[in-house]
Amino acid sequence: MNPVPGGPATGSGRSTPLSHKHRRLAKTKRSYKMPNVMIRKNDSGGLLFYVAKKDMEETIASVETDTSDAWGGAVELTDGSRWYIDPVSPPPRFPTTLRFKRAES
Repeated sequence: MNPVPGGPATGSGRSTPLSHKHRRLAKTKRSYKMPNVMIRKNDSGGLLFYVAKKDMEETIASVETDTSDAWGGAVELTDGSRWYIDPVSPPPRFPTTLRFKRAES
């Protein structure tokens, strides 16, 4: 009888374990694709978008969805870069930290 893949005869079902270096690289790639972004209001009432890993802070120029029911979608910054987050419902209270990804051009 052939053992079932991932069953007791083959161990825990994991493929060859990643080395420490490869785990670190995989974690780095994941966090780069969806960094934690801190959003807070500035003195004039606009929203600031801050990515700590890149030491980047820009003002949000536009948000695709900004209603009393949801906030998010495509977000454009004043430097022209575009980011994306699935709309959040109910809208977050600022300051907050959310995970964004770069929007495709």
